[in-house]
Amino acid sequence: MATIVRWSCHATALDWSNRLLTAEYPGFLCGEVEKREGGTCVFFNGAIGGHLVADVDESKKGSERYGEARRIGETVADAAVRALDGTKDRGLDGSVRFDSLVVRMPVENSRYIVLLPDLTAGHRLRDEQGRPLEGWKAWWLPLRHLVLFPLPRALTPWIETEVALVRIGPVRVLGVPGELFPELAIGGYGGEYRFGHPLVRPDNPAPPDLSRAPRGPHLRERLGARHALIVGLANDELGYFVPDYDFKAAATRTMLPQSRGDHYEETESLGPSATGILLSAYDELLKK
Repeated sequence: MATIVRWSCHATALDWSNRLLTAEYPGFLCGEVEKREGGTCVFFNGAIGGHLVADVDESKKGSERYGEARRIGETVADAAVRALDGTKDRGLDGSVRFDSLVVRMPVENSRYIVLLPDLTAGHRLRDEQGRPLEGWKAWWLPLRHLVLFPLPRALTPWIETEVALVRIGPVRVLGVPGELFPELAIGGYGGEYRFGHPLVRPDNPAPPDLSRAPRGPHLRERLGARHALIVGLANDELGYFVPDYDFKAAATRTMLPQSRGDHYEETESLGPSATGILLSAYDELLKK
């Protein structure tokens, strides 16, 4: 028997002083669920883009933060067990099916191009036509990019990744090869998920133009299942997938200065084309 807990939150309760390998709050979460439910507990991150983090008591430092990790993990475990107690679907009957799709995305991020040799670890690099990129080009393209900035579109390297869909009876699990902004999964541009917070912070120096935000149905609704789970960091980690309409990054070698407002995530993404390619891949995968 196993219990799956999916929660959209980075596992970053511990601070920078920690120098140990740990299971962070998911370790406490899974331990508590296993104690109360038996069997094994498996934790999945959800759509954690936009730097979704837990509310941590920042006054606690060092080893004190383990208490925060325990508090967060056991609080989420309690919510998960209560959710199980409130459902009739305790068992999953039905067939199991797995589908996946190989997807190519351009590496448009200026910093990633400079560090292109590092991307060859665990990934296949391609050219614009989909042909394998010769090994020497992983070193030559960064030099070309630095000396004769910017790199022409025809020379932009592409990277292979994978999207996946698992069906277990009434449950559909969609794998995202990175950190998806949650509004791409569930929407909320009208304020339906703001839970008392302002939809756009009043002090935002460059507020997004919500009239350009994507319209539904959004990704979870398009899954068309009674139980639809979107799992982040699945099969790959290509950084953040940012909504196209609000992708803002400086067109410089270093991507500095950062755009006004909070646009750190763009500097840790493949580039502005990746999100549209990802969502088109899911359309193709779901048509299967």
